[in-house]
Order: sequence, then C-alpha cells, then structure tokens
Amino acid sequence: MNQISIISKNWEHTLLIGYILGKLTRKPFLFECIGELGSGKTSLIKGYMQYFGNEWKIKSPTFNIFKEYSTFYSNIYHIDLYRLNQDELNGFYNALYTHKECKSIIFIEWAPVKQGERNKDALFQALIVFNFLKNSRLFTLYVKNFYFFLTFSSIFLYYKRDAG
Repeated sequence: MNQISIISKNWEHTLLIGYILGKLTRKPFLFECIGELGSGKTSLIKGYMQYFGNEWKIKSPTFNIFKEYSTFYSNIYHIDLYRLNQDELNGFYNALYTHKECKSIIFIEWAPVKQGERNKDALFQALIVFNFLKNSRLFTLYVKNFYFFLTFSSIFLYYKRDAG
C-alpha cells in the first residue's frame, strides 16, 4: 500500500484534509478509520461532507452504529463499530465484502486493525490511522490505488502551500 503522513495542527486543517478526500473520491470507496477517542475521525468526515455542501449535522453514530447521507453524487455511509463484539464485526465484514453491488462511499470508524487489509480485491480502499501528537494530530493514509495516492498528495501539498 502507498502511504502518506499528514500533520494536522488544528480542527480547520483536519476539515481541509477531509474536504480534499471528498474532492478526489470516486465511488465505490471504503475508508477504514483507526484511532483513539478525540483523534479526529469524525472531524475528518465532517470535512469530507463539506465538499458535498455539509447540509447535515455530522456526529459519530456510536449509539445507532449507522448513518446514511444522500448527496448529489452518492450515498455516503458513516458506520461506527465501537460497540460491536468480535462475532458482530466478523458478520459485518463478511456482509460488506460479499455485497458486490455496493456503489457507495463508506466510512468506518473504529475499524479493527486487522480488517484493514482484508479485502484484497478492492481497488479503491483506504486505511486512515489517527494519532495524537503534542499539539496536533498525525494522520497516516494508506491507499492501494497509486493514482489516488499521487493525486491526493499533490493536491494536499498545493492547498497546504496556499494556506501557509
């Protein structure tokens, strides 16, 4: 997998990273997000949704597990696996990877670490690992598709240069 690490110094920067991902993503696409509570997973998804007009109040669906947003481009599914046990996780991933008709964009928060490489056939798949730094966050994006990786890297560097 191709890898890029990005330091986010504030909430607005995290929104920008999500926005850029929204601009580049083509369906179907699966984002698996791994990170501690408060590390920026939901904020990145808020930024992603800003690309589509941000008409929704984006919150992590911890208690209802699943939230669907309809946009002009695609349905976007926001899934939080925090409360699922191992059997439920296995069932969820088996259903996800056997459902070949899915043409949507999916964000999974609290994805199990070992699940990130599970779907070897998915061309458009990314794993985002969120970590705390002293006064910032470190996002590491792992993506299989080299074109997506290269384009994201280039556009992100362009926006970062203009933002100062």
